[in-house]
Amino acid sequence: MYKNYEKEFQRHSKTFSFASRFFGKKQARKIAKLYYFFRYVDDIADGDSYNIRDKELLIKKSIKSEELSDIKKSFDLPNDIIHSFIETSLFDITFKKMERKKDLIKYCYGVASTVGLSMCHLLGVRDEKAFYHAIDLGIAMQLTNICRDVFEDYQNNRIYLPELSHQDIENKDQEKIHQIQLSYLALADNYYKSGLEGLTYLPFRARIVIYIAAKLYQRIGKIIKKNKNFKKRSYVSSISKVALVVLYIPKFITFNFVDNTPKHNRDLHINLSQMPYANE
Repeated sequence: MYKNYEKEFQRHSKTFSFASRFFGKKQARKIAKLYYFFRYVDDIADGDSYNIRDKELLIKKSIKSEELSDIKKSFDLPNDIIHSFIETSLFDITFKKMERKKDLIKYCYGVASTVGLSMCHLLGVRDEKAFYHAIDLGIAMQLTNICRDVFEDYQNNRIYLPELSHQDIENKDQEKIHQIQLSYLALADNYYKSGLEGLTYLPFRARIVIYIAAKLYQRIGKIIKKNKNFKKRSYVSSISKVALVVLYIPKFITFNFVDNTPKHNRDLHINLSQMPYANE
């Protein structure tokens, strides 16, 4: 499963792999290995190389893989995090359009907050208050992904935004689509705010990496807002990333030395009833 996992990490997660360079090689390799398990399962669910039955079998088989056992042992990763991710991946195989915002937020938890929670364990963070904010940052980044990939997902017979319809896309109703994107990007910003506030629970070097990755992802949202073109995939170029890091470092220093013990907003988890580590 893990052949060339570092290259796959760099190819599929350009923003986070870029930021992870600040970790140093040893820690970056651990992150790449953890990330690749999630990517491996996600690619099975989203890809067209297998039929539904084979996808289900492969995903369920991954739970028993030696690679996952190694990850769980190395990072003391709880079963409930993996279970939530696997359940959501199985849902993605037989995707049905989400009709409620509540369902979308739960989906974001399943595919992205689980990664954030896993990162906490990799970094040795066990404070449940940190978990609340890790969940929020995962939701924020996944909402950004969904807003960015509206057209690409549509081409793969998926529409994640509840207010969006096939007809809206077929009719190229740019104004309506953009307004829906703006609404969810505003929601994402609320989750970004909480996610960034939780960085105080992380080791210092990890704060830098996660801060840069989060701000670069949030930047994608700002580009989407300006583009007003749902067919155009928004991204931050490599040159822009370097320039933005120069801009973000002083902001991080200021942010890091502000005396702030965050109080988590429980309303952000109102749609996450019975989800592991949510603030209910």
